[in-house]
Amino acid sequence: MSTLHFRCSFDLTNETAGHPMEMLLKTVRKWISTRPNPGQDDDFWKAWFFHGGQWKSQTHAGIRVLTRYCSGDGTRQKPNCWAAEYEHPCEEFPGRRFWRIHIGVEQFDRSQFHLNFQTLYDMRPGYLGPEPTDPLPSPPGLITTLLRSSCWKCTAGPETLCDSPRILRVGDGNLLKDLVAHAERAYPVVLVSQIYRDKGYALNPTELARLLAGTAVVFQSENSEVDTELEYLFGRRFSCWNGMLRIYMPALNFDRQGDERRHRFILKSEIDSWGRAATIENIVRCIARRSTRPKGVLTPLDVEAVIRQRRLAELRKEQDSTSKDEWIQVLEKDNETLAKDKAKLEVEAAHLEECMEELSDRLRRVECENASLKGNFKQSATIDRAQLDAVLANLAELPNTLLETVHLIGAIHPERIVFTERAVSSAGESKFDDVPRAWRTLWAMATTLYDLHFQRDTKDLPRTFRNETGIELAMTERKLTKQDNKKMAQRKDTFMGQEIDITPHVKFDPDSTRAYFCPFRRDGGNRIVVGYIGHLDTAGTTKRH
Repeated sequence: MSTLHFRCSFDLTNETAGHPMEMLLKTVRKWISTRPNPGQDDDFWKAWFFHGGQWKSQTHAGIRVLTRYCSGDGTRQKPNCWAAEYEHPCEEFPGRRFWRIHIGVEQFDRSQFHLNFQTLYDMRPGYLGPEPTDPLPSPPGLITTLLRSSCWKCTAGPETLCDSPRILRVGDGNLLKDLVAHAERAYPVVLVSQIYRDKGYALNPTELARLLAGTAVVFQSENSEVDTELEYLFGRRFSCWNGMLRIYMPALNFDRQGDERRHRFILKSEIDSWGRAATIENIVRCIARRSTRPKGVLTPLDVEAVIRQRRLAELRKEQDSTSKDEWIQVLEKDNETLAKDKAKLEVEAAHLEECMEELSDRLRRVECENASLKGNFKQSATIDRAQLDAVLANLAELPNTLLETVHLIGAIHPERIVFTERAVSSAGESKFDDVPRAWRTLWAMATTLYDLHFQRDTKDLPRTFRNETGIELAMTERKLTKQDNKKMAQRKDTFMGQEIDITPHVKFDPDSTRAYFCPFRRDGGNRIVVGYIGHLDTAGTTKRH
């Protein structure tokens, strides 16, 4: 069953000369082309894209595009309809996950359009193994291109959409109140208030607006006086102040008792407790996945349904003997489609039941592990004094080289991080001389990185590690490097008689030194196993030490 990743729905206006529908579809086609990058003589660039058809990439396996078009009279009752379904493998997990994008466009007159967009992801049929990390929703390049375009005006109800926050100044309170209470508002309004008094924001409004582009409008108060003004205008129940963040959902009613509970607020203390990155991630997942409901055409199947409905309407008007057979055929095709949809729903229901059983098994395992951990905690509550003395003896002198740092970190955290012979040898040969940075990086690997891999349920490990430590982490290499067997062979090592993959790496600095590692899982203990320190060959670099 597919997982919804991102969804948005808004109106577009283009008052420029020419053919706006063609201009919009060319923008969509250009965005799609960035991944398969077809040549100029490829069929991808032909007219089928506009009128309906299918294309499969000959150079990139798994990439396909399907489009459907239905011509109307350009009115709200009978608009021109176009939709596309675009599939491609996940670059990060190509053998495990693939993406499916739906784009639906309705044209009501020469310059008025409505766009629906959604991104789904799913696992490859037959795949058996660990699930890839759940990616953080973010607006695709097509959406940000339209929002920033000088030709297109993107709106959702009374407000123009963009990918940057609006600044609320003193005197703007009534404007915001009118907006959040507007009957036609169909998207969330996010307000980020100042930490009293004028000490900045608990969350970065610019980052929040960028991640919510196309799905919400973000406002930031210029100072604490604005928050005081809004509290007076909105009332205490709907206020937002002193570092709070509030999400005003559509259909807000200031007079309805209890309505304030629908418009979730997050206190500064909660943001501090959860962490900025986790808070932003929760907000973005909530809004980008659940707050927008597309209206009208979204998929090629929707366009085909519109075609059938319009043909049925024409047949009803004719009501003669020559049209009855065609009418019956159309109804039979509708019945066949409904039967397929029913079968698909039954398969999805069965899959959900299997997932519930799996979650139940996981819960039982967690309960058993929890009981075991409690017993282990009681047993190990007393620290082995001899082991502590050995660690303290190693701290008599601070390390002066990368090699000494490796030995000391390994001695302090022997149950968390180990260095293979190759790692120790490469550390001794390395010319990296920023010992404080080496210490901070290896310490973060033995503590934060270890916890993220083995003790915490982390969705986006590189992002979380960077947010908590300020250090860059990469779990894979670029596509060209992964296609080179010789280069990937360098990313193999052995530990405890087993071959390990040390492709993941933590960056000491932007371009020269990395610690290549493997999160090693085995009965009797987990370890971060470092297999090399330096810079292994990539598609665009030469080996450096």
